[in-house]
Amino acid sequence: MKKPSVFVNKLVHKLNNNEEVFATFKNDRETELPENVDVKKKLKNLFDSPKYVYKIDAIIKTKDGTLEKTIVGMNKNEILTINNEKIEISDILDINLKN
Repeated sequence: MKKPSVFVNKLVHKLNNNEEVFATFKNDRETELPENVDVKKKLKNLFDSPKYVYKIDAIIKTKDGTLEKTIVGMNKNEILTINNEKIEISDILDINLKN
């Protein structure tokens, strides 16, 4: 019985598989928010943080005072808390993670 032949192409160039590895995670120092950033950028950084899975415990400084809320979502003009409260982004002066 004759063995079947299989075509094997010759390698023209050297293979460099897995010689460079890129980290896609962030360490804790990178998730700290810079102080002089506008509120929309801070909110975007909070939601892009690896610490955000479902909710964010935050301290929100508004025109009316300081609030401690758990944020679960955001749209263009407002953030949504876990208690289904809406806070206008335009009313927020500053926002930080609750420690």
